[in-house]
Formats: sequence, C-alpha cells, structure tokens
Amino acid sequence: MRSVKPGSGAADDDSWAMAWAGQLDLVDAAGDQARDTSLAARRAAVQRLFPAAATTNELP
Repeated sequence: MRSVKPGSGAADDDSWAMAWAGQLDLVDAAGDQARDTSLAARRAAVQRLFPAAATTNELP
C-alpha cells in the first residue's frame, strides 16, 4: 500500500513506519540516559549528605 506523506511525496508505508520507530528508539534512549544521569546525581547528593551511606548502603 502506498500513501502520500507531507514533504516526501509517495512513500512506502513500511519504510515510513520503520523510520518513525527508529526516531522513537532514539527518544527512548535519550530518556534512559537522562534518567540514569538523574539517578547518579541523586546518589552523589545522598553520599555527600550521608558519607556513611556510601559504604554501608544504609541511611542513618
């Protein structure tokens, strides 16, 4: 099945869908990286506030 997409003329639906899936994968990867960075920053802040937690893995 063929359809017309804005700005690209006639395009194969499957390849268009695959391109969008690839973009969504990039967005997911960026979100994962941001989450991991945020968790690392939180962990560092807790370790600065509670240095013993860095070695015992427990908060006072």
